[in-house]
Amino acid sequence: MLNLRSYLIVGSKSKGKVLMEGDLEGEIERLKLEIEKAERAQLKRDSLLGNREELEEEANRIRGEIEEDTLDMYRKPEELEVLAKHVEEQHDLLEQTLQRKRDIDHLLDSWDNYTLDDRILLEKELIGVILSQHPDQRPTYEHIISTLKLTVEHRQQLLDVSRLCTQLIEALEVMIAARQTVKRRGLLSYLIGPNPNGIISQQMEKIEKFTEMTIFALEKHAQQGLHNKSVQKIQADLVIFLNSLHEHSKKRWGFGKIDTTFAKAFLELTALHAMLAEHICYASEAEDLLDKKLHVWMQTYTG
Repeated sequence: MLNLRSYLIVGSKSKGKVLMEGDLEGEIERLKLEIEKAERAQLKRDSLLGNREELEEEANRIRGEIEEDTLDMYRKPEELEVLAKHVEEQHDLLEQTLQRKRDIDHLLDSWDNYTLDDRILLEKELIGVILSQHPDQRPTYEHIISTLKLTVEHRQQLLDVSRLCTQLIEALEVMIAARQTVKRRGLLSYLIGPNPNGIISQQMEKIEKFTEMTIFALEKHAQQGLHNKSVQKIQADLVIFLNSLHEHSKKRWGFGKIDTTFAKAFLELTALHAMLAEHICYASEAEDLLDKKLHVWMQTYTG
């Protein structure tokens, strides 16, 4: 599918090339072939990047094992020979993994002939050719693109709020977990490991910060009016909820308050966040449909 979400819309004043019928067919075929090559290159790069990331994770895992075994060599002298052999094997495995990663880097360099920007320019050029030969199709094209742009902006706004909500949920989760540690261990939790009160205070500061940021984002988005009534209702509920949470985060905290107010807030925010995620999926589906519609439109006028 063509990647036209950069909104490089061919300007209404652009005349495009004036081509004879034979030249037109040749130009369209050339551009379509170039776009296909760019699409294949992008897919290959994405696949290689995924493999590279897996190898990086594997290398980090092996490094961790080597570090742990090296420490054990000092702690467990009776197992020195076995541990030393394992460390040597792990070093060999690490080198093999890093070599595979270097091989992928070389392959990535060989697929750099087509960047995403190159592909977008090719798509724009092809659209320019279509519109130069079918000027009556400009309103149809611009309607599809403008609708796609609004849909992407709508989804991006939801994603921005969703990420902020995720950070809030994580802060609440860490705070509640610290409280549960005190419940389980009692005074021992203050003697072993990080101080739970310090953890809770840090999370309170994060909650105060992220509630402010999320409220600001929601109010800004509301002014732009991109969302439907269902999303507007979720946003309104979020603003009310976040204002209340923000006030609680500024006040003196206690374990009882964490067990009640903040535990309840965690559940409420998780539910609201799930509703946002559902609408993000709807927006993604709408983008895909518009992409397909644009693809069909282009196919209609390029054969």
